[in-house]
Amino acid sequence: MQHVINSLDDVTLDLYEDVTRHGGTVELSSDLAKRIDDQRSKFLKYVIENRQMSLYGITTKQGIGAKKILTEDELAEFGERLPGYGGSFGESFPQEFIRGAVLVRTIDYLAGTNCPRAEIVQRIFDMLKRDEMPAVPMKGNGDPGDIIPCGALFADEFNGSLQLGEGMALINGSPFSTNSICDAYMRVKNLFDPIEKVFALAYFAAGAPEMHIDAKLAEHWDDEYITASMGNIAHYLNGTWNNSEHLFYQAPCCFRSTQRVTGWLRRTIDSTKYFAEKTLRQPVNNPMFVGPEEVSPYGRVMSNGGWHSAYAGPVLDALTRSLADTATMFAMVNNRLCEIPGGLQETEPEQFVSAMCMVACGWVEEARSVANNTLTSMCNSGHTDTGTPDTLAWHKVVQAEEALECVVTIVACEAANLIGLKDLDIANSELKTFYEGVIERIPLHTIPQYFRRCVADVRSYIFG
Repeated sequence: MQHVINSLDDVTLDLYEDVTRHGGTVELSSDLAKRIDDQRSKFLKYVIENRQMSLYGITTKQGIGAKKILTEDELAEFGERLPGYGGSFGESFPQEFIRGAVLVRTIDYLAGTNCPRAEIVQRIFDMLKRDEMPAVPMKGNGDPGDIIPCGALFADEFNGSLQLGEGMALINGSPFSTNSICDAYMRVKNLFDPIEKVFALAYFAAGAPEMHIDAKLAEHWDDEYITASMGNIAHYLNGTWNNSEHLFYQAPCCFRSTQRVTGWLRRTIDSTKYFAEKTLRQPVNNPMFVGPEEVSPYGRVMSNGGWHSAYAGPVLDALTRSLADTATMFAMVNNRLCEIPGGLQETEPEQFVSAMCMVACGWVEEARSVANNTLTSMCNSGHTDTGTPDTLAWHKVVQAEEALECVVTIVACEAANLIGLKDLDIANSELKTFYEGVIERIPLHTIPQYFRRCVADVRSYIFG
């Protein structure tokens, strides 16, 4: 889909999703292009009037070069190219992540605080029309902000065609940090429903009692996210309680507490969405220009620390921990499905039970190994830096999310097989259809050598 942008308000998570996941493209409206060029004119007038001032990255170079005001010849040469970007190397970010970074880079320009020509902004958007984005290494991008990855992203496209201030406009800020939050949200935003559906399937397979998901519990706990999670699980189990054995025994701990953990997962996903929306429309360039309508008579160029993304690391770390905690709980559920009276240990060959439990534990350790704090780094130059930590925090989300999907998939396989072996009848039509989809892909008595293919099919069925 082609999107016509008329203001910063048009940049939403829905647009972001279409651009990054579905190949959407972006055009500037003629009105917005004119406003961008008008702001550029105001910016140039300010620079002309303050030519002898030290304006970071405009009349000076960046970093240590900021101590010296450029001559006219130096200014012309400096303005044509992206300032100091490095040559990192290694595995590149995924294509959808790069598309997001291209889109997010333009936020400062749409806000009017960073002042390239409208022509440059549209050329950035035109990159989204290509089948393949530039390769940008995921690692080695230290020293401050996103200078190195932005250099890798834009240098080949724009070097030699830039004018005053436009080089800094392309590399300074935190588009990769902002994009880390937005991309992470896209990866997890639809997780909780299939996860809760699988838990309902396991709950039914284990014969866990209705009381553990009673709405009265949620009322006393007074947490909207736990309430939503328990309500969804109860929805899928509606109509299954047809005999007294479901009512009075205390199920293993994981069947009593997982719904609290999935409630927390809902909360962290919602929090990630909040900060994704917040940062997606937040200008973070340094320096930042405000026009004469705000500061008389010519406006002002303000050096600032907006490029330092204080949100990304903590938000992404919280999400990773929640994903890892949920994976841990599902592994415990999986173990109980095997160990409970009438469980899989009594009905299936040891190879089936052992293989599935061991693989689930392996994936849990993958998730737990990345559930640690990401701290602001202090680079070699003495800058505080979030660029590298933030993308590392994003990568931990990717790893934990993959692990969680795999553990949940194994639980779905185990639960469906136990239900089939017990010949239980699922009352809820949605859950029954879901069960049939799982058992179709991993039929009863599947032998271990076919697990890999079968489980991959089940994962695709559950998560898409």
